[in-house]
Amino acid sequence: MEGLRDILKESGAVVCDTSGREINVEAIEQKLTTEQNAKKVSRELSFLDNDEKQEWLSYHKLIGNRLFKNKKYEDAVKIYMEALIAAKLLGDNNCGAVLLCNLSSCMLSLNKPENAENLATQALLFKENHQRALERRAQARYKMGRSDLAEEDLKLGLRFVEEVALKKKMIELSNQIAQDNMKAKELYKRMINNDNDEERPEGFSLIKTVAQILLIPYTIASNLKNTCKKTSFY
Repeated sequence: MEGLRDILKESGAVVCDTSGREINVEAIEQKLTTEQNAKKVSRELSFLDNDEKQEWLSYHKLIGNRLFKNKKYEDAVKIYMEALIAAKLLGDNNCGAVLLCNLSSCMLSLNKPENAENLATQALLFKENHQRALERRAQARYKMGRSDLAEEDLKLGLRFVEEVALKKKMIELSNQIAQDNMKAKELYKRMINNDNDEERPEGFSLIKTVAQILLIPYTIASNLKNTCKKTSFY
């Protein structure tokens, strides 16, 4: 399959089905790889008892974590995927949610925020209001320019978060979004002011300044009058 993809890429050819729709060769390749991994994992687990299956799962998760820390994200994805298949086969939803969050982190590091968002959403299907899943999805949505949705995830996540480091990350991203919104508002105001200045006749600023100077005596008199009204004498 890899050879076919390379040939198609070099030739610029497009594969279509009988209806004329383009076929995504890479998606087919990924599906075949997942199916092959599922068979491999299922075969390996079939020789183990329940305790050994949990050890197998923990070991693969540990290897994936080490690869991630060493910034070998694509290798980490492969190991996490095998562990995720095992978690699903064993019905371990908690571990499945954690692995999906880890995969989401890999996708963020690989600059694939759309994939990261999808994986985090899947984690939330495994476990509702999962703190790490909400934080990962917020990060992904922020990178995708969907700050409004990221804010929703952060608000919900901060209601449930217990881990100090994770809470700090959520608050930092929330503050960053607030700063971005403030900058956007300031930029919008400047744009409006510039547009208004361009529409004003030449010499408008000078006329405005002279008018303000001429009004100073009247302003002082008016303020003095109001002060006298408000002051009580005994």
